[in-house]
Amino acid sequence: MKNIIFRYLMTGALCLAAAACYDVDDNGDTHALAPLSVGAVSDTINTLVNETLHYEGLSVENVRGEECTYTWVYGPRSTSATSSDAFQSMTEISSSQTIDYTFSKVGSFLLRLRVDNGESIAYKYFTLNVNAGFDEGLAILSNDDEGEGHLSFIQTLTSEEAAVGKEDFIYSIFTPSSGSMKKVTTMALLDYASSSSTSSLFMIATNDDNGSIYNIDPSTMELLSVSSMKSFGTCLETFAGDNAMSGGLISAYFLSPERRVFKYDMNMLYATEMDNMETLSEIKGIAYTFNRSSATGRNNMTPRLFSRDSVLSRYSASQGLRYLSEEGYEIVNACAARQRTSSTAMYYLLRSKTDPSSYKIMSGNYNGRTWNQVREFTSAEGVKMDSKSMFVNTLATNDVYYTYDNAIYHWGLSTPPGTSPAITLPQGETIVALATNIGGRGARTAGENLLYVLTYNPSRQGRKGSVYVYQFSDDTLVKAYEGVVDKPVAMLYKYRIS
Repeated sequence: MKNIIFRYLMTGALCLAAAACYDVDDNGDTHALAPLSVGAVSDTINTLVNETLHYEGLSVENVRGEECTYTWVYGPRSTSATSSDAFQSMTEISSSQTIDYTFSKVGSFLLRLRVDNGESIAYKYFTLNVNAGFDEGLAILSNDDEGEGHLSFIQTLTSEEAAVGKEDFIYSIFTPSSGSMKKVTTMALLDYASSSSTSSLFMIATNDDNGSIYNIDPSTMELLSVSSMKSFGTCLETFAGDNAMSGGLISAYFLSPERRVFKYDMNMLYATEMDNMETLSEIKGIAYTFNRSSATGRNNMTPRLFSRDSVLSRYSASQGLRYLSEEGYEIVNACAARQRTSSTAMYYLLRSKTDPSSYKIMSGNYNGRTWNQVREFTSAEGVKMDSKSMFVNTLATNDVYYTYDNAIYHWGLSTPPGTSPAITLPQGETIVALATNIGGRGARTAGENLLYVLTYNPSRQGRKGSVYVYQFSDDTLVKAYEGVVDKPVAMLYKYRIS
């Protein structure tokens, strides 16, 4: 009788039968078992929903040539931190070295292969993305010369797709049932998840005759419904963040061109004007708290609105509106720290009303209740920041990136803003928007390493909108998509929503 002893070498993506596996016979003698290893070009497999996946990318090294058995299973990843099982549930899809299977549900799943040659066993794990077509990449909103709105897309390719030269840019991917969109103004990817409620929505707002809002399923990019701002006599123009309300209601906040504030219900899909802001003078800008509380926490997007004199926040419905102000100082601008603490989520730059060379940096907590002085400094030349500056933060650095006078600067938050540009755009390009390749909700943060800059150049022949891609590690240009869209109005990174 033989007793088989196995020892496995395991990594996050690959589990191989180790070389040190032995067969112990009845006499107590041992010999090495038949070695077995499994490899693949990539640990990520992409396929389209309702299309058959033909996968032949596996390499199996089975030195002695024993016949192998194969078992492929897939399913949703376990969400339990204490569970030893990687799957919530699993389905077997193949018993051969290849896969021929049609997946009927969009999402990101765990895929596992088990290979057995009778003496050794090897496992290989993959991330399986069942895509609807435009699951991850850079979404760009623009208007052509006739006022037709277009949503274009730069797809985030896998290494295999890039190796075979797949085209990543696609012009005008979305057309509503009416046949066209007119005068698009802004868009938002609304993705709220908590222990009690979830809601995901991709929105495109317009300034057409009805102030139409196209509500789109972010997983399939199918049109769900069309809302209207006609009764308010305006449109939604600038996204200001989202909030969970009492009773499980989830709302997003927007500004109109007249700087009126609107709350948009993400479940019922209608807008309500926030007209109880009498103590806030004319709104100069917005700064929503795009940050997280821990390495695995979800991204928080609580809106901050600021005027010349004060900052307003609405952390929750029960806590109502909150205002922060500093006597004798005006608000220059505000931004969020990417990783917040219990005491610090936002940073604010203030300027003295009587001495324009005198500045303060204040930091505030995530719920907008209080703020504290971080630093006071003077600058005779003035800082290179104003109320029109746009900000992005990233896990790649503790600095934020922001725009001023058509260049991009660093700000270390607790120190004065930068005095020299980190990135200078080509001559003639006007910055319209910034974005990063944010990985998504929860712990999906790997690979957040790129800065996207959307620009407009009225002197360019043909289409006048371009996208320049820089890497955070050294602020160098990675790729340029020049003259690919019409007059651009907005940009965001559309991460995968399962």
